[in-house]
Amino acid sequence: MSVGIFSEEFFEIFYNLHEQGLPFAKMFVFYGAGFSLGKNFVRTLRGSIRGGVAVSDFIRDVIVAFIVGYFIGNVGVGIKIFQAMGGEFTDDTTIMFLKFFNAFGINVAALPEFIATMSSLLIGAFIGVIFGILIG
Repeated sequence: MSVGIFSEEFFEIFYNLHEQGLPFAKMFVFYGAGFSLGKNFVRTLRGSIRGGVAVSDFIRDVIVAFIVGYFIGNVGVGIKIFQAMGGEFTDDTTIMFLKFFNAFGINVAALPEFIATMSSLLIGAFIGVIFGILIG
């Protein structure tokens, strides 16, 4: 019988954590990429950063978004939020993204319909442009 990291139980737990973390990582990486594109697009147009800096910021933002999404999914926070709201766990990134906002009290029903039907990437880009205009 194997003990420790070579045991069957370890691999089963690791596999289950990965199955929880990957859908959230996908959702956050699309949102993070869109947000970073929108934010850096506005900052580049304003002349506050150069193109090379925007590209490196984009790469960093995407990596951070993936890691954050993966660990949120691994610890089961996102799944517990969805279940507490009466939702069903799904891999559809748009539905997951909108439910994530609902969990934090943001009324996505008040958003224009075209925003609510966009993918996480476009929602992130929309919010990133707004962020870049207001903060950038």
